[in-house]
Amino acid sequence: MDRTSFWSLIIILLLSLCHFELAHATASHLYTLGPRLSKNPQNSAGGKENLKSHYRCQSRVEQLSNKNICWKSVLNQFKSMAFFIPLGLLQQPYIQRLPVQHMKFLTQKSIGLPLVAISAVSLNLLRTSPAHASTKNRTYKHSKKMKPQEIISRTLSFWRQATPIILHYKFTQVWLDLHSRQSHLIESDDDLIGGDKIVRYGPLTMKYYDRKKRDEIYEKLHSRYADIALDIILEMRGLFIKIGQVLSSRPDFIPEQYVNVMQVVQDEVPPWTGEEIRDVIEESWQRNFGLSVDDILESFELEVLGSASIGQVHKGIIRQDVVEKLKSKGINDNGLSKKREVAIKVMHLDAEDRFRNDFKIFKWLCRVALPGWSPILRELESQMMTEFDYHHEANNLDRVRKNMMASPYRKKVVVPMPVKEFCTQNVLIMEYLDGVKLETAILNDITDALNGNRSLAKVIMDDRRRALFQGNLNAGEVSVIENFNKLRDYFRQYPLHEQLSFTLRLGYLQWKQSKAIKLLLDVHGHQILQNGIFNGDCHPGNIIQMKNGLGLIDYGQCKMLSETERIALSTIVAELGARKVNEENVAEAMHTFGFRFENGRNDTITNTARLFFDSDVGRREVNCPTPQSYLMHLQKENAMTVCPDPAVFVARTSFLFRGFGSLMGMEIHTSQHWKSNIIK
Repeated sequence: MDRTSFWSLIIILLLSLCHFELAHATASHLYTLGPRLSKNPQNSAGGKENLKSHYRCQSRVEQLSNKNICWKSVLNQFKSMAFFIPLGLLQQPYIQRLPVQHMKFLTQKSIGLPLVAISAVSLNLLRTSPAHASTKNRTYKHSKKMKPQEIISRTLSFWRQATPIILHYKFTQVWLDLHSRQSHLIESDDDLIGGDKIVRYGPLTMKYYDRKKRDEIYEKLHSRYADIALDIILEMRGLFIKIGQVLSSRPDFIPEQYVNVMQVVQDEVPPWTGEEIRDVIEESWQRNFGLSVDDILESFELEVLGSASIGQVHKGIIRQDVVEKLKSKGINDNGLSKKREVAIKVMHLDAEDRFRNDFKIFKWLCRVALPGWSPILRELESQMMTEFDYHHEANNLDRVRKNMMASPYRKKVVVPMPVKEFCTQNVLIMEYLDGVKLETAILNDITDALNGNRSLAKVIMDDRRRALFQGNLNAGEVSVIENFNKLRDYFRQYPLHEQLSFTLRLGYLQWKQSKAIKLLLDVHGHQILQNGIFNGDCHPGNIIQMKNGLGLIDYGQCKMLSETERIALSTIVAELGARKVNEENVAEAMHTFGFRFENGRNDTITNTARLFFDSDVGRREVNCPTPQSYLMHLQKENAMTVCPDPAVFVARTSFLFRGFGSLMGMEIHTSQHWKSNIIK
């Protein structure tokens, strides 16, 4: 250690003592302040007492505001973390002015990256990222800013629970790497480890783990921590709920155990009480229009229709005189039915501030444990931070609805009409669509086909979803007879006539739902290629099965394609849908779209385009069980160095409906449905 590095370390140690005292003093202050804050109902994080029974964890914010003892937990968390807080000094301005070589020394000699992340996050909660820098100083009267003690406790609570999981995965990764290095593989003697293959590191020998053994170890790890991860998400809420929704809709990239448990947060998030939401609406409409809830609505249902990461939706009936005024202005295009039913989407007061702070936590999590997620998180941040103004969503709904009403699908697909005259930054009122989520509708249909046996219906759905995860659901390779026999396997214990009845009903159901999936593919192809605007957050919860068609909702995140991008995508789709593919044209169009590859091999570029925008049948030729493994295979042959953001969202749409098709026994080629909408 040279002299300068030594004195740099001494400075850190001296500042550590100061920060330890600061942490203790701050925590003690919060502990004494806690009882006073908890007596004031305005300091509650929402008063959300009516949580459903399957949510096992209350929000840490609620605990802080409702239980005085939780202020003591803040003190304990500060004390337990105080040893690591000095590491956060590496992020402070007076430390960042040290020479680069000394900073390298300090970081290399730190006691562990996870602990650095913990301390750095705890001391850098007020930094602003580029995506929301423009909104940092924006203040709305209705906004509820998170208090410093709430931010600190929330951050420490997350790292206290997440750090053991991260360390266990990191340790397992290193341990399995040591057990599976081919360069150290030797054949053992018969008397050594039973004659199995071993790896040797000098005098140390270890049993060799093949791919199957490593997968088994990881499966146990996933099973152990999936439920714990769900508990953390339900406790933290905010951005964590949105991340859980992303996980639940990405079976091609996320372990099965995590996708299964994250289904809970797809559209069932612990809601605020109806009384609180009505108060939010009242305040917003009074401030913006000088009108009360009763001036606009004839009735408002306190029971929540659906709750998400940012807000929740309630049902209401708009007053007849209000409808007449809208008609006189030429606003109502028959979107408001005779029943005058509307859906009111209300943003939680602390949503924007909570998300802003949660992104800081997740950025550190990506640095520590999920480096490959950093680009996804950046894109998610740039998208999510635009959702905190419902005027944008109202405009998106209005634009997409007009596009659909001018399309060939106007009688088959409905996009709700926004009542823009009464929309505010945190309240969105729109036409109510009477129906259920598509996935729920499919489960209901299967239940009806099995004479009300919902448990068996769930078994069938779960088995098919599991087969999709494992790459065993290759619809194009299964004959009608094989499919018939697979369905019969579920109810062979029933009499023969009931077996036949169940099988025929399920066969009819597959045909019925396949029509809906094909319609959705056609509609989204029209939106992407013809209109150039589509839902950037498309997932099963955004699709409603109605009596006379399908409903598309939640257009808070819209992606738009330029004319150049749409022409390039049209060329790709046209070539992939042709009998003979011109790989040179595909490669050129991919380059125009914004893709960049390590080399100029047109065959691998075409296969990548097919995986993104058509189908993943090519994986069978190289024995890849899943789309993710096939993408990794293509990356090894010709690495994709640049992937444009619009292409990612188009591919997500393609993957979503291809996955739905696989669950229904269909092999979907996106190009066959989109080629009718190509532009030149």
